[in-house]
Amino acid sequence: MQRPKAAVREAVLSAAARVFCAKGFDAATMPEIARAAGTATGNLYRYFPSKAALYEAVLPRSFVAQVEAMLKRRVDAYGTPRHTEALDALLAFAFAHRDRAVLLLGSHAKIRPQVVEHLVHLALSATGRDDADPLLRFALGQLYDNLLVSTLRAVTAFTEEAQARGAIEQLTRYHLGGLERLLA
Repeated sequence: MQRPKAAVREAVLSAAARVFCAKGFDAATMPEIARAAGTATGNLYRYFPSKAALYEAVLPRSFVAQVEAMLKRRVDAYGTPRHTEALDALLAFAFAHRDRAVLLLGSHAKIRPQVVEHLVHLALSATGRDDADPLLRFALGQLYDNLLVSTLRAVTAFTEEAQARGAIEQLTRYHLGGLERLLA
């Protein structure tokens, strides 16, 4: 009996991230992931007992916590000199883990509404408001959801990090202008 190999496991994780990104969890199949990884479907189950376990391995809680912490630093840095530093760290991380970042926050992501709500809460807290105004919360939610979607599109549309960074900086300026007017 062959022992599981780290290279095969990594190939499966990488392929799963790509397939989950493209199709979402529900539409992705284990045979499709196996083909993308260059292995047999049965072999997947030697590494991961189920599609849910594979998904959790692609997006472990530690990864999600790391993204949440970076987003918090970004929101907390709003209006300070640390703002650019926080953006740089977040973008470097997104490029280093492109498929996983898109999977976490993209159109098939089940967690994105929670991330958006978290960002709304952080924005209100960072500005000294704990506003229960449903209209403001709705507007902030739309702003953050659109910013996440647009940022992910820039990360996937440009192969050159500098181009994506430029597009994201423009999106951020637009977002911050709207945020400032909304919270004024």
